Amino acid sequence: ISSKKVVGFGGVRVEQTKQGFKINTIYPGNINGVDKNYTDVLPSVQVKYKLNYRMDIRGSYFKSISRPNYYELVPYNILSNSTANSEQGNPYLNHSVADNYDVRFEFFPGGEEQFFIGGFYKSIQDPIEYQYVNGTSYKPVNLGTATLYGGDVVFTKYVGNLALPGNYEYIYYKTS
Repeated sequence: ISSKKVVGFGGVRVEQTKQGFKINTIYPGNINGVDKNYTDVLPSVQVKYKLNYRMDIRGSYFKSISRPNYYELVPYNILSNSTANSEQGNPYLNHSVADNYDVRFEFFPGGEEQFFIGGFYKSIQDPIEYQYVNGTSYKPVNLGTATLYGGDVVFTKYVGNLALPGNYEYIYYKTS
């Protein structure tokens, strides 16, 4: 999409993931390997509306994923040297899938100066968080659904050749 006031584009990315491990020494009753194989279709779209030659409003949507780290999948158990706690791996972890929405007002007062104010909302399926599982052991787990939202302000002001940048961000995160 393109006109004097509106510019937009979009696309779709497809990702194939193969992730896992195989333990060469077989331990009866234990998990000796995991093979995770999945495909994600990840669409995205972005639209910019020009208010005038110095101001824009942008909006975007994209789907994204976050894979478990390798060490989070391996069924390890590390005992602490200084406490009664231990850390464990979790071969049952799923990858996280998020729907991401962003909107931003952009103002360019002159030269390289800029002022942005924006907001975002993310809905995450199967977020990976560390959790205590029996009082003293913690491990990565999928926590159902999470919501993350917030806003930010970003600016750059020049005084002669000196740039004075600033950034403030507020984020709220909740799982259910």
